Amino acid sequence: MGLIYSRGDSVIPQAEVAFECFMSAARSGVVEAFFHVGLCFEQGIGVDRSLIEALDFYYRAAGHAHAEAMHNMGFVLLNRARRFSEAQSDSYSGNAKLSTS
Repeated sequence: MGLIYSRGDSVIPQAEVAFECFMSAARSGVVEAFFHVGLCFEQGIGVDRSLIEALDFYYRAAGHAHAEAMHNMGFVLLNRARRFSEAQSDSYSGNAKLSTS
């Protein structure tokens, strides 16, 4: 049902309803639902964006050998590490912007 509501197959797309369908299935232990809940959290589909929650659900799916969840989890972690590294690099080179407020 979540895919039907998220894609708008024969219904008007409703992101919040899709998220609730995915979450309900995830609560029942459906591995594919773990992945879709993670995707919703990562992209802010029907729910506030949260990379921490996305990683949690990707991790649950990855624990059941879900390849897309493993990929997305790695991608999120790599991008966070890259941003952290760039911020550290800027602070050491004197390019960091200090807040004046």
